This record gives sequence, C-alpha cells and structure tokens, in this order.
Amino acid sequence: MRTPPSRSWHGVSADDRRAQRRTRILAAGTELLGTGGGRAVTVRALCRAAGVSERYFYESFPSRDDLVAAVFATTAEGLVRHMQDVVASAPAEVAARARAFVSGAIDFFAADPRRGRVLVREAMTEPVLSQQGLHAAPALLGALLVDVSAPEPDAETRLITGAVLGLGIGALIVAWIDGQIDVERDALVEHCALLVRRAVTPSEDG
Repeated sequence: MRTPPSRSWHGVSADDRRAQRRTRILAAGTELLGTGGGRAVTVRALCRAAGVSERYFYESFPSRDDLVAAVFATTAEGLVRHMQDVVASAPAEVAARARAFVSGAIDFFAADPRRGRVLVREAMTEPVLSQQGLHAAPALLGALLVDVSAPEPDAETRLITGAVLGLGIGALIVAWIDGQIDVERDALVEHCALLVRRAVTPSEDG
C-alpha cells in the first residue's frame, strides 16, 4: 500500500515541520538546562520557550526526562567531536596529546558556559543523567588515545579512567571558568595534562 504524501504548508512538508519543532524544543531545553538547571526544565517552560503546544512537545519527546537526556547526549557528542579534532591535530605523543586534550576542553566549555552546566553540574544532580556521563566517558578516552603509543585499556579501565578524566577534569575546568580557581590558564593546562598522562600511561614516573 502506498504511503500518502505528507501535506505541505507554505512549501514545508509535515516531516520538515516536525523536525523544525524538535530542533526548537531541543534548543529550548539546552537554554533552560544550561542556565537554570533541572528545576527550570518543565514541559510548560519548554513549550513556552520553543513556541509549541504540549501536543507537539510530546510528538518529539515522550517525556521531560527524554528531552533532558537528549540535551545531554547532543552536548556530549559535540564535546567528543571537538576533542577528536583537537587531539588528532596534535603531535602523536602522549604529553602533547594530553595538553591538547585539556586545552581543547577549556576552549569547548569557555565558548558556551551552558555546556559545563549540562555536562558537569547537571550530570551530578539530575537523576535521569546519573549514567549518561559514564556512557560518554569511554568516547572521551578514545579521543585521547587515537594514534598514540599507549596501550588500549580494557573496557572496565576505559570506563573508570574516562569517568575520572571527563567528570573530574571537567568539573575543575568549569570551576576555573567561573572564577572559583585562581590560577593561570597555562598552569591549569600543565597540571591537568600531567594527571591525564599518568592516567593514560600509569607506568610513567611523570
């Protein structure tokens, strides 16, 4: 049986309109979660910010928690892509990759403070995100290890090390951006890079 064509409105198909509404809702969720935290993210607030009705919200996301998880996943994917690009362009040596890893993370979070709120602070307070950070951690470690001589860790080590590097250093960077830590950027990069090197190549003496 043939599927009836979707109706267009002002030249925009129904599928495209759904995609546009989903994009607006996701953007609204990023703004609310990234500025006001989880308490600010309600279906009513999302609909108001995105300019859609509740019917259209639930057409895009089954629940408020699904929207929060989607905001986190989208932001985390952006971080991983950014880190892959930054680290891959650095010399293929652990110390250089470690410095690029930290410096790239600083640039990513500094470019949009909402990212730190979503990936670090809300990941530790929003129940629906309790496992999201752990799921993203191995990808961050993979971005660091690409093309370096360090041995590939087993799955458990990859998960734990990725969580320590991602959440621990992420929290430190966000605190620094917020002015809670008074050190020069170069000092922050060097100290964190040393931690990264020791985590990735634990046999090194530093």
